[in-house]
Parts: sequence; C-alpha cells; structure tokens
Amino acid sequence: MNHDRYDDAYIRDILSRCRTIAVVGASPNPARPSFFVTKYLSERGFEVYPINPGQVGKEIAGRAFYGRLADVPVPIDMVDVFRAPAFVPSVSGEIGWTGVNSRTISSKRPQRLGSGVQRLSLSRTPKPPADVQ
Repeated sequence: MNHDRYDDAYIRDILSRCRTIAVVGASPNPARPSFFVTKYLSERGFEVYPINPGQVGKEIAGRAFYGRLADVPVPIDMVDVFRAPAFVPSVSGEIGWTGVNSRTISSKRPQRLGSGVQRLSLSRTPKPPADVQ
C-alpha cells in the first residue's frame, strides 16, 4: 500500500468504523489544518476530542480541549496528529499505550519525522461487534 496517499474509499472505510477521534495538536486558529479537521469531523457527527495542553479550558467547534490523550474520558477509536516532527515520537508512544487502533500523522515536513516513524501510519480498526453497529 502506498502510504503517501490513501484513496477516498480506504479513508471512508476507516472512518465508518470510528466514532471517537482525538485531534492531537488541535488549534483554535481557523487558518490551521487542525482547526478545519476538528470542525469538519465534529459537524459530521464524530465525537471529537481536541488535545492541546495550552488550550485546556477553551473550546473549538463546541468541544472542550484536553491536555493529553490520557485525559479523554472515553475510549478513542482514532487519533489524528498535527504536531511538529520532533514531537511525533512521544505522541506515538502515548497513542501506543492508549490502545488506539488507527492514527494519522500530519506534518508539513514529513521527511523530518525520522527513522522508525512512518510518514503516515494509518491502520484499519477492527470491526465493532454486531450488537454495536
């Protein structure tokens, strides 16, 4: 699979299995991609949890900011990361111990993510049990 770009059907398939999405590095600045993603997903019925320790106590798209993934009170289906390359390894570690199955890593300079971190890591989430669908 080409991890530089995913087709719409693949992304739709993953999103169809997600209800709760954390946006790490969410920004209240409307010019930032993380703002657009948070607002867009919220408006389409996803339960979005913006993560940004500098914005705790504030809201974006009607959703309260959280300081870190561990502060989110519900299980997270997917994490979308908007952080500078230097911070991606620590965020990936935090994602790992939360048990999240899907993640995306967004960066203006993907080549700076370093060895051991894929430019974009997006894995399929398992299907929810039939009684949950």
